[in-house]
Amino acid sequence: MKKLIILILPLFLTGCWNYRELNDMAIVSAIAIDKANDTYEVSVQIMNAKKGSSESGTSTSSNTNPITVLNVTGKTMHEALRNIVLQSPYKLYIGHMELIIIDESVAYDGISNIIDFFLRDPESRKQFKVLISKDSKASDIIKIITPLENFPTQDLIKTINNADVYESSIREISYDELLATIYAEGIEAVLPASIIIGSTEEGNSAENTESSETKTNIILDNLAVFNDDTLVGFLDKNDGIGYNFITNNISYGVISFKCDEKNYAATEIIESSSDFTVSIEQNLPKAIINVKTIAYLSELNCNNNITTKKGLEKIEEMAEKQIKKMIESSIETVQKQFGTDIFGFGQYLYRNNQEYWNENSYNWNNLFINLDYEINVDLLIKRKGSILEGAKEE
Repeated sequence: MKKLIILILPLFLTGCWNYRELNDMAIVSAIAIDKANDTYEVSVQIMNAKKGSSESGTSTSSNTNPITVLNVTGKTMHEALRNIVLQSPYKLYIGHMELIIIDESVAYDGISNIIDFFLRDPESRKQFKVLISKDSKASDIIKIITPLENFPTQDLIKTINNADVYESSIREISYDELLATIYAEGIEAVLPASIIIGSTEEGNSAENTESSETKTNIILDNLAVFNDDTLVGFLDKNDGIGYNFITNNISYGVISFKCDEKNYAATEIIESSSDFTVSIEQNLPKAIINVKTIAYLSELNCNNNITTKKGLEKIEEMAEKQIKKMIESSIETVQKQFGTDIFGFGQYLYRNNQEYWNENSYNWNNLFINLDYEINVDLLIKRKGSILEGAKEE
């Protein structure tokens, strides 16, 4: 009898209860969120899989737009996205979405509603990247046709990935990381920002990719700073590098510094690690930041003799001084302009000094604004390039 039941039971099972044919779905690669008054303006970038081939199965011309952008409005995010059915023959599927872009004007009002929607939505994977649009509408960014990737979203995602590793002022943030930071104790969020260079109208056309020099580009523009769920401002490049040093998010990067009154030298970071502790002195917090970096000398435009130990140490001291300056500037900018602890000094106390945190967490922003700190930078130049002496001679 048991064997008979086992044989018959699969006949009554239906597989995935919410199964849908791929041909019946509009695959969303990116969502842009703007706002007008109290209404969300949501734009979805849909991959044109059907335009990739003709009815006969052959490829269409190269100027076929690989994406379609649909624009909708609604009082809530869900209402706006559901209104897509009024103009699309297919239901949206956001399970493969890779990016959401939030307009800075929306972020200045707070992004808690957006976070709530994607947190509740069962289809989204919570691993998509999050980006702030600066000085342009978020919807304009997802309309730009990019030259190096077939799908513009892939171009942006790969640029963010690349910049996170090699350009030390940028930080790649996924939705689940943003969520964890916003709801964590003693630390506030940052997000990468982007801007459009050139004409938005020309960037929407396939002609943007038909010349060797594109008329419109999307570039990353440092980091956006949050307090709770609200945007409060943007770091500049050097402050972004300082932030990444403090938070141990430096993989590679180039540090340029003055080696005499007029000229510069540069070192490329090939390995870096940093940490910090927060001690309590006279009931006030003090951060001690330690940075250890290995680099090679990539450019020397001064008459510095690096063939001697003393000459090389002098260059190392200059580079250390520049890194320390960036870290100091980053802390002071955030303290004076934003008053929000994006570095996680408060989180350190939450994890390591619960008694002090419980007594002072309500007043942490005020304590952070006046927080004292000490910075220790140890930089070692391991390689000096292919030549020992500078190109300039005495």
